[in-house]
Amino acid sequence: MFVFLPYRADDDEYAFERKPWLTWCILALCIAIYIAMAYGLSEQQIEHLYYEFGCVPSEFHWWTIFSCTLFHGSVGHLIGNMFFFFIYAPMCEKAFGHGRFLLLYLLGAAASMGGHLLMTPVFYRDIPCIGASGAISAVLGAFLVAFPTVRIKSVFVVLIFFPRPVVLSLPAWLVLGCWFLMQIFYSLNVFGGAVEVAFWAHVAGFAAGALIGSGYLWIDRWKQKLDIADCLRRLNTGIAVDPEDLRWLNANGYIDSALLEALTTTDDELAFVRLNTQLRLGRRARDDGKVILCYYRLLRRVPPEEINGDIHAAAMRSALSLHAAGIAGYAGFQALVRHDETAPLPGVILEALAEACELRGDDDGAGELRRFAAELS
Repeated sequence: MFVFLPYRADDDEYAFERKPWLTWCILALCIAIYIAMAYGLSEQQIEHLYYEFGCVPSEFHWWTIFSCTLFHGSVGHLIGNMFFFFIYAPMCEKAFGHGRFLLLYLLGAAASMGGHLLMTPVFYRDIPCIGASGAISAVLGAFLVAFPTVRIKSVFVVLIFFPRPVVLSLPAWLVLGCWFLMQIFYSLNVFGGAVEVAFWAHVAGFAAGALIGSGYLWIDRWKQKLDIADCLRRLNTGIAVDPEDLRWLNANGYIDSALLEALTTTDDELAFVRLNTQLRLGRRARDDGKVILCYYRLLRRVPPEEINGDIHAAAMRSALSLHAAGIAGYAGFQALVRHDETAPLPGVILEALAEACELRGDDDGAGELRRFAAELS
């Protein structure tokens, strides 16, 4: 015989700015309703409320799938549900936002009651189902997919052989995964199970929460990609970008620290040196995006005649690799008219300009440039 009790989610590495006020409101509401009923109503009145607002499979009303989450049958029922809710809900609300957290909670309640309605035996269909455990199970499922590696502090006690408690720090995927398996086993009566506990509601709520949480994560990643693309587009087109956006790109690994320093330098001369350096490093690493980014920022800092011919030529090649005909043509033209000892031979530049013309659909122009390149060679 043993006791295993999680008591805290270690969220030290997550710096969320939101306050989980919705979690606190749900906690306070459930506790207040229980206290008001326990001290203000008779047993007959309480039972009437359970049948009126609880989810009774034989007399189902759609709104009871939500109202039933506000009622609890005993102090232990209330404390157990609120304790688990307090452990896992704050991080989910901070991560997903208040609106999406509320939607998760309500959809989880609906899914859990759906599972209960489908799986309740005929001889229990007149008993009202109350409690927030189905909705809380959805929060647990969402927590699992959002924070699988977060450490959960837990107390473990073997009551027979070693009654002394041991504090463990286990990953969420292990703690919640085992909890979910236990709910399935109890639902299937593998361990006997308690008939007064709606285990199928826990299973359905948890599965729904995992699906909803996965959907939220997919949406967040999609939005993040759009934000990154927009930020990089503004960088590459020379539009001013907030330094905070640049630092965010750096923190997420999209630009390195040296490039961040070059992009945020306010002194024009120092910025010119750093951007030149980063552009050359990008060329060596065959990082065409980095080359074009540095080239755009150089053009915003200094006139094109102050940039060496090989820099224009490097930008031309990178632009061709990215099928950016406009910048390839501009950089190639600058490399040609400002030709110096660092730039490639004119014939090479003309051939690259011909490729840029082809990208833009100007086959006649490409042919003329190639004939001119052949004459020069």
